[in-house]
Amino acid sequence: MADAASRTAGTASTHAFGLGESLALAKAVGRLPPTLAVHAMDVADTGLGTGLSEPVPSALPGLIDRVAASVR
Repeated sequence: MADAASRTAGTASTHAFGLGESLALAKAVGRLPPTLAVHAMDVADTGLGTGLSEPVPSALPGLIDRVAASVR
């Protein structure tokens, strides 16, 4: 977590924060959790469009299962 917290991109709004900025802010305000689970998917295409690309819907059930298991 410390490594990710040190990687900030310098945005003007918290709405654009990434993981690094979020962790740095949590640390700065004394709210950094002792442990953190991050669940994510790789991005294949960041272009504009409608709907989800085909790999996303097929990956969601497994990701949802992992997230649910981590909060139990």
